[in-house]
Amino acid sequence: MKPETLKTISALFAMMGSDNKQEADTAKQKLEAKLKEIHKTWNDLPELLQLYEETQHQKKPTSDPRDEADLSTHPYDSYTPAVTVCGIIEKYVALEPHEYVAAALWVVHTHVYEQFMVTPRLLLTSPTWDCGKTTLLMIIERLAARTTRCDAITVAGLSNILDATHGTLLLDEADNYEISLKALLRAVLNAGHLQGGTRIHMSQGRVKRLRLFAPVALAGIGSFSSRPLLSRSIVINMNRKSADIVLQRYDKKHTTDLDIVYQHIKHWLRNAKLNNEPEMPVELTNRQADNWRPLISIADACGGNWPQRARQAALVFTAGNRNDEHIAIILLRHIRLIFNARHIDQIRSQDLTTSLLELDEADTTWTEYRGLSGSEPSRKLTQGSLAIILRPFGVRPKQLWPSPRTATSKSYRGYLRADFETAWQSYCDTRTTSSQKNLSKKTSARRKPSLKSSRSRSRRSTKSSRRQRRA
Repeated sequence: MKPETLKTISALFAMMGSDNKQEADTAKQKLEAKLKEIHKTWNDLPELLQLYEETQHQKKPTSDPRDEADLSTHPYDSYTPAVTVCGIIEKYVALEPHEYVAAALWVVHTHVYEQFMVTPRLLLTSPTWDCGKTTLLMIIERLAARTTRCDAITVAGLSNILDATHGTLLLDEADNYEISLKALLRAVLNAGHLQGGTRIHMSQGRVKRLRLFAPVALAGIGSFSSRPLLSRSIVINMNRKSADIVLQRYDKKHTTDLDIVYQHIKHWLRNAKLNNEPEMPVELTNRQADNWRPLISIADACGGNWPQRARQAALVFTAGNRNDEHIAIILLRHIRLIFNARHIDQIRSQDLTTSLLELDEADTTWTEYRGLSGSEPSRKLTQGSLAIILRPFGVRPKQLWPSPRTATSKSYRGYLRADFETAWQSYCDTRTTSSQKNLSKKTSARRKPSLKSSRSRSRRSTKSSRRQRRA
């Protein structure tokens, strides 16, 4: 949509509110004609007006005040940007040591993200308000490249801003966006993670391709339930600072220090040599490694102890953090825990579902199951949902018999351990988790038979043998 067209539509809409009835009617007729010309209807008018407002806000002054900072009077030349950015964030926000490292390297990466295949999303979460998320976003706004910060945005606005600015987009109040329910919004955020990500749509009868590859940071209360987005992100969980921590209050009218650090980043990057394929920790695989590769590359270029600090931070973020795993992989891993803890080769579908629901009191993955996409109302996992998740791996419930089989044995629907082996080798690691230990205790307690039940089974076995001899 051309800016002139949006401007005309906005002006005509404003004229419709004129006290002069003739002028208002004329404006309405012209607006109807304009909408018809661009193949739009009155139903599209709110989105067009919103798009015009967003394009107005994305216009930046020709000169950036940050470019006027004088580096000659500050001793930043002897430091790398990772040091200065980390130090400046520590003045305003309370984080964990590894979170300072991630935030600092992510800020620097926004200036050179186009050199890499992936730009990880930065998610700032907290259990409640007043934990510093907005403050950190405002700090990033002063330090990152070509920033646009907003508190609400439409899918059209998101796509057009990413395409127009190729800069860093900062989205506050993201808990109000209903990301888990809006598939197109999730698609745009996910597509922009990888170089070449685009959105194609029709505009004035023509195909328009919008480039989405750009850094994005989101801040919101609570957790982001979209697992695909989590897998593309570095998640910083923020909490309220303790009373003994004294931080500097952010004042947007006095940002000289931040502007100097911004200039220092640009100055340092002019001569920095970045390796697009740095040596990665073996513990980082697939998308986790993709997310950290640009950050570790920057840390290696900074030298000193930053290569080690970056790799240690990456391991802290990823160790034990399963929130970004695909729900199907979590299921495979949990099923393996159940088979190993019970030392069995087959299991009833009903027993497997019950065991998943009881896996761990602290794990609500299956008691609050939200579907494969994570966008459905939460509910308990059922046998039907279990079968649907496992079907793409070639694992299906079968008609099985208990072992050993007797004359009174009845068949049941269940799963064989052997059917899972290929999927486990491809998708699951071999690390033992606390859930496995807890499960072992629970299942061992359930397996231990009482003296009474043992005698009952013995009597049933004896009666069965007598009937077989009589026959």
